[in-house]
Amino acid sequence: MQGRSVDELLDVTVERVVLEQLQVEVGGAVEDRIGAGLPGDDRRVDGTGLARREPIATMNLGNSDCRGAGALGYSHAMRELPGRDRRTALAEAPKWNTRDDAKEAQRRRIMRATGELIAKRGYAGVTVELIVKRARVSFKTFYNHYANIEEAFADLYDRAVAATRAQLEAALADSDAPWPEQAALAVRGFFEAILAEPLIARALLVEGPTAGPKILGRYEMVSKAFVPVLARGREWSPEARDLPATLEDTLAGAVLWSAYQRLNFSEVDRIPALIPENIELVLRPYVGATEASRIARESAASVPAAG
Repeated sequence: MQGRSVDELLDVTVERVVLEQLQVEVGGAVEDRIGAGLPGDDRRVDGTGLARREPIATMNLGNSDCRGAGALGYSHAMRELPGRDRRTALAEAPKWNTRDDAKEAQRRRIMRATGELIAKRGYAGVTVELIVKRARVSFKTFYNHYANIEEAFADLYDRAVAATRAQLEAALADSDAPWPEQAALAVRGFFEAILAEPLIARALLVEGPTAGPKILGRYEMVSKAFVPVLARGREWSPEARDLPATLEDTLAGAVLWSAYQRLNFSEVDRIPALIPENIELVLRPYVGATEASRIARESAASVPAAG
Protein backbone atom coordinates (compact mmCIF):
# COMPACT_ATOMS: atom_id res chain seq x y z
CA MET A 1 0.00 0.00 0.00
CA GLN A 2 3.01 2.27 0.35
CA GLY A 3 3.59 4.91 -2.30
CA ARG A 4 -0.09 5.53 -3.03
CA SER A 5 -1.68 8.89 -2.44
CA VAL A 6 -4.77 9.30 -0.29
CA ASP A 7 -6.82 10.06 -3.41
CA GLU A 8 -5.69 6.83 -5.07
CA LEU A 9 -6.50 4.76 -1.98
CA LEU A 10 -9.95 6.29 -1.77
CA ASP A 11 -10.61 5.64 -5.44
CA VAL A 12 -9.58 1.97 -5.03
CA THR A 13 -12.06 1.52 -2.17
CA VAL A 14 -14.94 3.50 -3.69
CA GLU A 15 -17.01 0.40 -4.45
CA ARG A 16 -16.82 -0.83 -0.88
CA VAL A 17 -17.71 2.60 0.47
CA VAL A 18 -20.64 3.05 -1.89
CA LEU A 19 -22.06 -0.38 -1.16
CA GLU A 20 -21.76 0.30 2.55
CA GLN A 21 -23.43 3.67 2.20
CA LEU A 22 -26.36 2.17 0.32
CA GLN A 23 -27.10 0.04 3.37
CA VAL A 24 -26.73 2.66 6.06
CA GLU A 25 -28.44 5.95 6.69
CA VAL A 26 -29.82 6.46 3.18
CA GLY A 27 -32.98 8.25 4.17
CA GLY A 28 -32.61 6.72 7.64
CA ALA A 29 -33.43 7.95 11.09
CA VAL A 30 -32.04 11.46 10.87
CA GLU A 31 -33.89 12.50 14.01
CA ASP A 32 -31.76 10.09 16.05
CA ARG A 33 -28.68 12.02 15.00
CA ILE A 34 -29.92 15.50 15.81
CA GLY A 35 -28.53 15.40 19.33
CA ALA A 36 -25.30 13.66 18.43
CA GLY A 37 -23.27 16.79 17.75
CA LEU A 38 -19.96 16.73 15.93
CA PRO A 39 -16.43 16.27 17.26
CA GLY A 40 -15.04 19.65 18.17
CA ASP A 41 -18.36 21.40 17.66
CA ASP A 42 -18.61 24.21 20.19
CA ARG A 43 -22.00 25.47 18.94
CA ARG A 44 -24.18 23.14 21.02
CA VAL A 45 -27.28 24.58 22.65
CA ASP A 46 -29.23 22.84 25.42
CA GLY A 47 -27.72 19.48 24.53
CA THR A 48 -29.18 19.41 21.03
CA GLY A 49 -25.94 19.88 19.15
CA LEU A 50 -27.63 22.60 17.09
CA ALA A 51 -27.01 26.31 17.22
CA ARG A 52 -30.17 28.37 17.46
CA ARG A 53 -30.42 31.17 14.97
CA GLU A 54 -32.16 34.42 15.72
CA PRO A 55 -35.35 34.67 13.64
CA ILE A 56 -35.07 36.64 10.43
CA ALA A 57 -37.31 39.67 10.72
CA THR A 58 -38.43 39.63 7.09
CA MET A 59 -39.73 36.08 7.53
CA ASN A 60 -42.20 36.82 10.32
CA LEU A 61 -45.58 36.94 8.65
CA GLY A 62 -47.73 36.96 11.74
CA ASN A 63 -47.75 33.30 12.77
CA SER A 64 -45.40 33.87 15.67
CA ASP A 65 -47.27 31.77 18.20
CA CYS A 66 -46.95 28.15 17.12
CA ARG A 67 -49.44 26.53 19.47
CA GLY A 68 -49.60 22.80 20.00
CA ALA A 69 -52.46 20.61 18.84
CA GLY A 70 -54.01 20.56 22.28
CA ALA A 71 -54.38 24.34 22.35
CA LEU A 72 -56.55 24.18 19.25
CA GLY A 73 -58.49 21.10 20.34
CA TYR A 74 -56.87 18.61 17.97
CA SER A 75 -56.76 15.45 20.04
CA HIS A 76 -55.04 13.18 17.53
CA ALA A 77 -51.72 13.18 15.79
CA MET A 78 -51.63 13.60 12.05
CA ARG A 79 -51.68 10.55 9.84
CA GLU A 80 -48.82 10.42 7.38
CA LEU A 81 -48.93 10.29 3.61
CA PRO A 82 -48.04 6.97 1.96
CA GLY A 83 -44.36 6.53 1.16
CA ARG A 84 -43.02 9.03 3.66
CA ASP A 85 -39.72 7.14 3.83
CA ARG A 86 -39.15 7.83 0.11
CA ARG A 87 -40.02 11.50 0.14
CA THR A 88 -36.68 13.22 -0.44
CA ALA A 89 -34.08 13.19 -3.17
CA LEU A 90 -31.61 11.66 -0.72
CA ALA A 91 -33.85 8.87 0.48
CA GLU A 92 -33.24 6.42 -2.32
CA ALA A 93 -29.76 5.88 -3.72
CA PRO A 94 -29.28 4.10 -7.05
CA LYS A 95 -27.90 0.60 -7.32
CA TRP A 96 -24.15 0.57 -7.87
CA ASN A 97 -24.00 -1.00 -11.33
CA THR A 98 -22.02 1.46 -13.45
CA ARG A 99 -19.45 4.21 -13.04
CA ASP A 100 -22.26 6.76 -13.39
CA ASP A 101 -24.11 5.08 -10.52
CA ALA A 102 -20.98 5.32 -8.38
CA LYS A 103 -20.63 9.00 -9.17
CA GLU A 104 -24.26 9.61 -8.27
CA ALA A 105 -23.79 7.79 -4.96
CA GLN A 106 -20.76 9.97 -4.24
CA ARG A 107 -22.76 13.07 -5.06
CA ARG A 108 -25.54 12.02 -2.71
CA ARG A 109 -23.09 11.43 0.13
CA ILE A 110 -21.52 14.83 -0.45
CA MET A 111 -24.94 16.53 -0.49
CA ARG A 112 -26.08 14.77 2.67
CA ALA A 113 -22.84 15.58 4.48
CA THR A 114 -23.11 19.20 3.37
CA GLY A 115 -26.68 19.50 4.61
CA GLU A 116 -26.05 17.81 7.94
CA LEU A 117 -22.98 19.89 8.66
CA ILE A 118 -24.72 23.14 7.73
CA ALA A 119 -27.65 22.20 9.99
CA LYS A 120 -25.29 21.62 12.93
CA ARG A 121 -22.64 24.29 12.42
CA GLY A 122 -24.27 26.94 10.29
CA TYR A 123 -23.26 27.69 6.71
CA ALA A 124 -20.25 29.80 7.67
CA GLY A 125 -18.93 27.06 9.95
CA VAL A 126 -18.62 24.39 7.26
CA THR A 127 -15.46 23.66 5.27
CA VAL A 128 -14.72 21.32 2.41
CA GLU A 129 -12.45 19.39 4.76
CA LEU A 130 -15.36 18.68 7.11
CA ILE A 131 -17.57 17.64 4.20
CA VAL A 132 -15.12 15.15 2.69
CA LYS A 133 -14.52 13.57 6.10
CA ARG A 134 -18.22 13.15 6.78
CA ALA A 135 -19.01 11.98 3.24
CA ARG A 136 -15.98 9.66 3.19
CA VAL A 137 -14.67 10.93 -0.11
CA SER A 138 -11.45 12.59 -1.18
CA PHE A 139 -10.91 16.26 -1.90
CA LYS A 140 -10.44 15.26 -5.54
CA THR A 141 -13.84 13.55 -5.58
CA PHE A 142 -15.53 16.58 -4.03
CA TYR A 143 -14.08 18.94 -6.62
CA ASN A 144 -14.95 16.53 -9.41
CA HIS A 145 -18.59 17.15 -8.51
CA TYR A 146 -18.70 20.69 -7.15
CA ALA A 147 -16.64 23.84 -7.46
CA ASN A 148 -17.38 24.90 -3.88
CA ILE A 149 -19.70 24.43 -0.88
CA GLU A 150 -22.30 26.82 -2.24
CA GLU A 151 -22.65 24.70 -5.37
CA ALA A 152 -23.08 21.51 -3.34
CA PHE A 153 -25.66 23.18 -1.09
CA ALA A 154 -27.54 24.55 -4.11
CA ASP A 155 -27.69 21.06 -5.62
CA LEU A 156 -29.03 19.66 -2.36
CA TYR A 157 -31.62 22.43 -2.22
CA ASP A 158 -32.78 21.88 -5.80
CA ARG A 159 -33.08 18.13 -5.41
CA ALA A 160 -34.89 18.22 -2.09
CA VAL A 161 -37.39 20.82 -3.30
CA ALA A 162 -37.95 19.02 -6.61
CA ALA A 163 -38.53 15.68 -4.89
CA THR A 164 -40.99 17.16 -2.40
CA ARG A 165 -42.85 19.03 -5.11
CA ALA A 166 -43.08 15.87 -7.24
CA GLN A 167 -44.52 13.93 -4.30
CA LEU A 168 -47.12 16.61 -3.63
CA GLU A 169 -48.09 16.95 -7.27
CA ALA A 170 -48.49 13.18 -7.58
CA ALA A 171 -50.65 13.04 -4.45
CA LEU A 172 -52.85 15.89 -5.70
CA ALA A 173 -53.15 14.33 -9.15
CA ASP A 174 -54.38 11.09 -7.60
CA SER A 175 -56.95 12.87 -5.46
CA ASP A 176 -60.45 13.70 -6.67
CA ALA A 177 -61.32 15.39 -3.37
CA PRO A 178 -62.71 18.95 -3.33
CA TRP A 179 -60.23 21.83 -3.21
CA PRO A 180 -60.24 22.30 0.60
CA GLU A 181 -59.18 18.69 1.15
CA GLN A 182 -56.52 19.01 -1.55
CA ALA A 183 -55.12 22.14 0.09
CA ALA A 184 -55.03 20.24 3.38
CA LEU A 185 -53.17 17.42 1.61
CA ALA A 186 -50.55 19.87 0.33
CA VAL A 187 -49.96 21.34 3.79
CA ARG A 188 -49.71 17.89 5.32
CA GLY A 189 -47.29 16.73 2.63
CA PHE A 190 -45.00 19.70 3.25
CA PHE A 191 -44.71 19.02 6.97
CA GLU A 192 -44.31 15.28 6.49
CA ALA A 193 -41.43 15.94 4.10
CA ILE A 194 -39.79 17.90 6.92
CA LEU A 195 -40.42 15.06 9.37
CA ALA A 196 -38.84 12.59 6.95
CA GLU A 197 -35.57 14.59 6.90
CA PRO A 198 -35.59 17.09 9.79
CA LEU A 199 -31.85 17.72 9.79
CA ILE A 200 -31.76 18.41 6.06
CA ALA A 201 -34.89 20.56 6.44
CA ARG A 202 -33.14 22.60 9.11
CA ALA A 203 -30.22 23.23 6.78
CA LEU A 204 -32.51 24.35 3.97
CA LEU A 205 -35.09 26.39 5.89
CA VAL A 206 -33.11 27.80 8.83
CA GLU A 207 -29.55 28.10 7.58
CA GLY A 208 -30.35 28.48 3.88
CA PRO A 209 -31.38 32.15 4.01
CA THR A 210 -27.97 33.02 5.49
CA ALA A 211 -25.97 31.37 2.71
CA GLY A 212 -26.06 34.17 0.18
CA PRO A 213 -28.27 35.36 -2.69
CA LYS A 214 -28.14 32.13 -4.70
CA ILE A 215 -29.57 30.06 -1.84
CA LEU A 216 -31.88 32.81 -0.61
CA GLY A 217 -33.58 32.83 -3.98
CA ARG A 218 -34.24 29.11 -3.65
CA TYR A 219 -35.63 29.59 -0.15
CA GLU A 220 -38.11 32.14 -1.42
CA MET A 221 -39.28 29.70 -4.10
CA VAL A 222 -40.22 27.16 -1.43
CA SER A 223 -43.03 29.30 -0.04
CA LYS A 224 -44.17 30.30 -3.52
CA ALA A 225 -44.78 26.63 -4.33
CA PHE A 226 -47.93 26.80 -2.17
CA VAL A 227 -49.36 29.83 -3.95
CA PRO A 228 -50.96 28.10 -6.98
CA VAL A 229 -52.65 25.51 -4.76
CA LEU A 230 -54.04 28.17 -2.42
CA ALA A 231 -55.10 30.47 -5.26
CA ARG A 232 -57.56 27.84 -6.43
CA GLY A 233 -59.55 28.64 -3.31
CA ARG A 234 -60.73 31.82 -5.01
CA GLU A 235 -62.54 29.70 -7.59
CA TRP A 236 -63.95 27.43 -4.91
CA SER A 237 -65.58 30.27 -3.00
CA PRO A 238 -67.03 33.28 -4.89
CA GLU A 239 -66.67 35.41 -1.77
CA ALA A 240 -62.93 34.74 -1.78
CA ARG A 241 -62.44 36.52 -5.10
CA ASP A 242 -62.39 39.87 -3.32
CA LEU A 243 -59.66 38.86 -0.87
CA PRO A 244 -56.35 40.81 -0.98
CA ALA A 245 -54.12 39.93 -3.93
CA THR A 246 -51.22 39.15 -1.60
CA LEU A 247 -53.19 36.72 0.57
CA GLU A 248 -51.73 33.52 -0.87
CA ASP A 249 -48.15 34.76 -0.50
CA THR A 250 -48.85 35.71 3.10
CA LEU A 251 -50.44 32.35 3.96
CA ALA A 252 -47.64 30.41 2.29
CA GLY A 253 -45.07 32.48 4.17
CA ALA A 254 -46.87 31.82 7.45
CA VAL A 255 -46.76 28.05 6.87
CA LEU A 256 -43.04 28.23 6.12
CA TRP A 257 -42.44 30.48 9.12
CA SER A 258 -44.09 28.02 11.53
CA ALA A 259 -41.79 25.25 10.27
CA TYR A 260 -38.80 27.59 10.54
CA GLN A 261 -39.53 28.28 14.21
CA ARG A 262 -39.78 24.66 15.25
CA LEU A 263 -36.63 23.70 13.33
CA ASN A 264 -34.73 26.72 14.64
CA PHE A 265 -35.46 25.70 18.23
CA SER A 266 -34.86 21.97 17.57
CA GLU A 267 -38.49 21.11 18.35
CA VAL A 268 -39.08 18.47 15.71
CA ASP A 269 -41.45 16.64 18.04
CA ARG A 270 -43.84 19.61 17.87
CA ILE A 271 -44.05 19.69 14.08
CA PRO A 272 -46.94 17.17 13.80
CA ALA A 273 -49.07 19.54 15.88
CA LEU A 274 -48.48 22.27 13.31
CA ILE A 275 -50.22 20.31 10.57
CA PRO A 276 -53.88 20.77 11.62
CA GLU A 277 -53.12 24.29 12.84
CA ASN A 278 -51.77 25.33 9.45
CA ILE A 279 -54.52 23.54 7.54
CA GLU A 280 -57.05 25.63 9.44
CA LEU A 281 -54.95 28.75 8.89
CA VAL A 282 -54.82 28.47 5.10
CA LEU A 283 -58.44 27.36 4.64
CA ARG A 284 -60.16 29.90 6.89
CA PRO A 285 -60.13 32.87 4.46
CA TYR A 286 -61.75 30.75 1.75
CA VAL A 287 -64.23 28.50 3.55
CA GLY A 288 -64.78 30.22 6.89
CA ALA A 289 -63.70 29.36 10.42
CA THR A 290 -66.23 26.57 11.04
CA GLU A 291 -65.53 24.60 7.87
CA ALA A 292 -61.77 25.14 8.13
CA SER A 293 -61.80 23.81 11.69
CA ARG A 294 -63.85 20.78 10.65
CA ILE A 295 -61.47 19.86 7.83
CA ALA A 296 -58.45 20.32 10.08
CA ARG A 297 -59.97 18.06 12.74
CA GLU A 298 -60.89 15.38 10.24
CA SER A 299 -57.42 15.49 8.71
CA ALA A 300 -55.82 15.16 12.13
CA ALA A 301 -57.96 12.29 13.38
CA SER A 302 -57.32 8.59 12.89
CA VAL A 303 -53.82 7.18 12.55
CA PRO A 304 -51.00 8.66 14.68
CA ALA A 305 -47.87 9.80 12.85
CA ALA A 306 -44.94 7.44 13.03
CA GLY A 307 -42.34 8.42 15.62
